[in-house]
Amino acid sequence: MAADHELRLTLRACEELDVDCAQSIDDLVDEHQLIRAFVDMRTQQVTGQETTQLPRSSYVVFNLHAGRWRGLTWWDEATGVVWLLGGGFHRSGDRSDAYAVLKGRDVAGELFPTKEDYRRLGPSTPTAESFTKDLDESARSFVEEAIDEPGTEVRRCFGDVLDVRIKVTEDRLWIGLLLPPRLSGALPNGYHAAVLAALLPGIDMDEVNFASGVFPGAPHATFEPVVRAPVPVF
Repeated sequence: MAADHELRLTLRACEELDVDCAQSIDDLVDEHQLIRAFVDMRTQQVTGQETTQLPRSSYVVFNLHAGRWRGLTWWDEATGVVWLLGGGFHRSGDRSDAYAVLKGRDVAGELFPTKEDYRRLGPSTPTAESFTKDLDESARSFVEEAIDEPGTEVRRCFGDVLDVRIKVTEDRLWIGLLLPPRLSGALPNGYHAAVLAALLPGIDMDEVNFASGVFPGAPHATFEPVVRAPVPVF
């Protein structure tokens, strides 16, 4: 396997393919033809040739073929892991088709790796504590950067978990959060409120509008919720 990335199955993918996730990827190769294709094709290249447009998430996922089996893989650059997100039989036009089922899981917010999946990677996985620490240390400079460059969108990923973007237009500051977070389930409860409190210190929340429209300048609303607030004064 290439040294710069790792191959993993999510717990849900293991359940769908009826294999034991406690086994290493090398041991799972001979357990299922889709896993064999996953290892053969993603060992040398983290991405594939064909993508599937997800109904909810903006992440790029790649199709995986093995006989009648189909699956989706995702290159999680933040952790250096290529995930097999799930798989099933190809039944074109049927509700039980693998891609239809996987898209349904995306709508339900159950397609990408969970907190337990990331916990199994080891102690280097970003945690709620590292997210909070990064937010406390970087939020002000992030907002100041946007204020210093009005009309320009600036982005930052806090704790390698949550992508946030800000743009100042006239006398308003726009905030967008990319959902789902990079590490599903890895954020503290109420993280939306924590982000707003850090980015908008001292702001009267009655002046803040939530889901007030498409992020300015964006071709489509991939970041949600969109928040519009007065520009803070430090």
